Amino acid sequence: MAAHRHGILEAIVPRENEKDLADIPDAIKKTMKIDFVESMDQVLKIALEREVVALPMAPVAAVDLPAMEQGLAALGAAWKLRHCRGRRSLSGAPPCGCGKQATL
Repeated sequence: MAAHRHGILEAIVPRENEKDLADIPDAIKKTMKIDFVESMDQVLKIALEREVVALPMAPVAAVDLPAMEQGLAALGAAWKLRHCRGRRSLSGAPPCGCGKQATL
């Protein structure tokens, strides 16, 4: 009914909601086209002008894993140095728990 109030005259509704059609006034049912569907394929057939055709998968570029791991390790080390710098607990260990001795 909210769709009709906003000027929408066609609705795609899950088949499970068909039982609720009895609650909709006849005047609205006469002016609206209601499509009941069971799958997303049915939704796409109704909503789109033509049938959807799956596109071929694009080739995936090769990833240089050792270089990526090395870059991530360097990034992590830089973060830890910045994270721990200048912070010390009473024992002298950094409060973050990373195990590195804090430096100034």
